[in-house]
Amino acid sequence: MSSDGWIYDVMGENAELFEKETGIQVSFTIYAPHVYYRALQTMLASGEAADIFLMQSTRWSLGSEIDPQKSCVDLTDEEWTRRLKPEWLPAVSYRGRVYGLIVWDDTLGWVYTYNDKIFTKLGLREPRTTEEFMAVCERIRRAGIIPIYEPGASRWHSALTFFEMGGTFEENDPGLYDRLNENRLTFAGYQPFRRALDQILLATTRGFFGSDFMANN
Repeated sequence: MSSDGWIYDVMGENAELFEKETGIQVSFTIYAPHVYYRALQTMLASGEAADIFLMQSTRWSLGSEIDPQKSCVDLTDEEWTRRLKPEWLPAVSYRGRVYGLIVWDDTLGWVYTYNDKIFTKLGLREPRTTEEFMAVCERIRRAGIIPIYEPGASRWHSALTFFEMGGTFEENDPGLYDRLNENRLTFAGYQPFRRALDQILLATTRGFFGSDFMANN
């Protein structure tokens, strides 16, 4: 059971190998993203969930959003759990027990991948600063190529450009989250936030996402 867009070709290939090895047939139930989590909660509450379900999990998800002791199988003693990266374990564990497997690792944040053929053709190197990033995008744009593909129609995705920098904000200003949560600081009044948003807006107005990126799915 999965949200649309979370199942990749390799998962289907693995399912086919599993069927050949075990004789157990695998079927996929896919829901539209905007209804998936509600459907999953309903299925879990009724005891009718699929044997395997995908979810976006954090260190706080199990035990609050889902009761793993009621809805999941304890996998702690499986051999493969000892091969999981330590930083993955909190997202799939509850009270010291493991209930899941990380399929899509975003623990280190989301990143832009780049087309090395375009970089080689235009003599570009990977940017290390905002200024270098803007310069690279400008070179690509002048070559007649939209520098960044952004699926703006999936509205949640555009926000990643900003909020995936959250760890960097906190690292540069320890205690930032606490001050925000305790209302000792306002979001709008925090200059590094405004600077980052201004940089994203500048990339947009300079055409680095293309002229109609909000229509991209």
